[in-house]
Amino acid sequence: MTSQDFSDFLDKNLHIDCSKIILRNDKNKPKIYEGTGSITRNSKGELEIELFYLDDNPWMSLCEHIEAIGEKQGNLTVLDDTTAKIGSITEESEYFSLSAFDVQGREWKSMRVLIGERKDNGNQIFLIAQLHEIYSNYSIKENEKASLYLQIYGRVKFPSNIFLASKIAQNPLISTEEKLEYAHFQSAAHFFACNYEFLIKHKDEFTIIEVKSDCDKLLEMIETRICEALQFVLGEFIEWSTLELNEQGNKTIRIQSLYNQNYKPKFKPPIRFEKSDTTEDIWCLYEHYLKYILQHSKKSLHPISGWVRRIFEARALYLESEMLTITVAVESLLKIAPLKEISDVRSDNNKFNDLASQIDIIKNAINDLDIDDNLNKRLEGFLGEIQSGNDLRAIDRLWNLENKGLLDKKLIAAWKYIRNRAAHGYVLHPQKFGKYIKLCNQVTILFNHLVFIAIDYTGNYTDYSEKGWTKKEYNKSK
Repeated sequence: MTSQDFSDFLDKNLHIDCSKIILRNDKNKPKIYEGTGSITRNSKGELEIELFYLDDNPWMSLCEHIEAIGEKQGNLTVLDDTTAKIGSITEESEYFSLSAFDVQGREWKSMRVLIGERKDNGNQIFLIAQLHEIYSNYSIKENEKASLYLQIYGRVKFPSNIFLASKIAQNPLISTEEKLEYAHFQSAAHFFACNYEFLIKHKDEFTIIEVKSDCDKLLEMIETRICEALQFVLGEFIEWSTLELNEQGNKTIRIQSLYNQNYKPKFKPPIRFEKSDTTEDIWCLYEHYLKYILQHSKKSLHPISGWVRRIFEARALYLESEMLTITVAVESLLKIAPLKEISDVRSDNNKFNDLASQIDIIKNAINDLDIDDNLNKRLEGFLGEIQSGNDLRAIDRLWNLENKGLLDKKLIAAWKYIRNRAAHGYVLHPQKFGKYIKLCNQVTILFNHLVFIAIDYTGNYTDYSEKGWTKKEYNKSK
């Protein structure tokens, strides 16, 4: 069950009253703004700080403010495009750090705050600043095991495997107060993956993810990896908005801006879950994907997850953009371990030796020709790159995987067909949209199969390239 602190923030219209707010910039010319105010989400879901303070010399402060940001706001006018730094990336020196104390005594912090608006009323100054995330750390009673709670704005569609209301009502060990809380939840998904226990459920307009463990400390970036894995298996854009982490006697609350709910790109999930018999398969796929990407130590999306998100965004635009993105994504996956090694022709020594002997024949034939020396050198360099494997084409890698029984030649042919057209500005005719949608679905299956190989998954999946979207089994030795 979620803690009371976490429940306090289950509201998209966030409003935290603060008795003290300090904005500090120690870079170049040190600046400090201190006063009272609040931390809120605006109508777009973005985090904002509203700060009120008194200034004994407001005119001098205003002049310094204009000089710093190069732009006048509110009742003032823009100076010019150069001084306003139009088209420039915001420099790190322009960001402020935040330290804010709410009425309950919690301290909220952030390291990247940008002041966007200033209003003056005599010596009363009003600042509005934007930021992406705030966090608060404080000690709690020593907890036995580490746990994590994630709040996602919006009701994410997922395959449920338990009906909470009836299950909770029949449990005599649960108090009446807890039963009333669970009355908000219609159904949920409960499963184990990577030595963690997961419970996913809906509450009002949010999706809640509870994660329990048998360890004292969770892996760094696990909240991001969980969202990445859910994004792939559910085919839906997923970004947490509030987080609570409990580990080693400390509680951390993190709150982010909400992404635009009017923009909800989708992706066909590898396994359709309209039917209840696919639930176990989906969470099995989830575990394989999560286990694989947990090895990614960088503080960024795993490369595969990055391409999944780009495909989401492309699908929200045009069919041509989806075609180009999904085909380039396939190429990119072939450069990621273990796919790069598995698809390399040199992994089969016999074939590599045969290739080397054929290249020698071509070189000897070229030497017998009366051609320009510069052209001869270029041909030798080109053949050398092929032999070294440094210039192994994506199509060659795909055929290597097909020869090993890992991919379907029909899917590779579809990739090759639309890759050439998408990359060279081929205009799609409306009467052929049906054809290209089917081809795009085939490349989507190819992308999924490459992910299956990377994460070592064998099992059921949905084939969107055929009518009826039938359930099939992916087997590495097919």
